[in-house]
Amino acid sequence: MKPSPGGASGPPAHFAALDGLRGLLAFGVISYTVYLSHWPVLIVMERIWGKALGSNPPLKLAGIAMATLAAWALTVLVERPAMRLAAGRLADGRLRKADLAVSPGSVKGRQ
Repeated sequence: MKPSPGGASGPPAHFAALDGLRGLLAFGVISYTVYLSHWPVLIVMERIWGKALGSNPPLKLAGIAMATLAAWALTVLVERPAMRLAAGRLADGRLRKADLAVSPGSVKGRQ
């Protein structure tokens, strides 16, 4: 069955082409975490290999792979469990959305 354009039976037809890009879509889920984790990976690699890092493409690719692996691990082990915990607390009323907001008076030591 061909997806209908915006109908209830599926996504618009132009989104059907994205079905083959699941790996790219999965990378999109962790892309911000890759952005956050690449700098510490580069710092460690530079301390180990020094200036050789800049002129060694395989080493750069290894750094990208390590940052991606670190991002995946952080997403699976930290981000998703924290989101589930917060969602559970929101659902049963133990945590309100307002509790998650930071205001000038809510930071300890500030008024």
